[in-house]
Amino acid sequence: MHCGNAPSCRPQNRCEKNRIDPGGGLTMPLVATFRTDWFRVITDINRTRMATQSIAEELGVSKSAVLGWKSGSEPRHGDGEALIALWCQATGSDRSNLPTVLYRQWWTFKRPVIGRESDRKQGRQ
Repeated sequence: MHCGNAPSCRPQNRCEKNRIDPGGGLTMPLVATFRTDWFRVITDINRTRMATQSIAEELGVSKSAVLGWKSGSEPRHGDGEALIALWCQATGSDRSNLPTVLYRQWWTFKRPVIGRESDRKQGRQ
């Protein structure tokens, strides 16, 4: 789902893909943000024969909280980090392989940077 053009482009957070506008030399980066796919995270853990109740007990939350996350709610940061750690342990995967979904994608306009940075800070060009 990410641009895949640069080796440094990873689906965890953001990636940018540049497009040059032939009309004025503007670059139009495609910016994409990704979110953790909590449904797949929980489903992957369930596939390792760990029941939803066991996940809840391991994290110290209710079973309904885990089912809510699976249905689309976002866990609090600490609960999400604990769930990610459990997913890494249960699946034997690295955090960089965490399931993600495309959250937002948009084109933005940037003017080309001309001149020295010190000149731009002082308003000269």
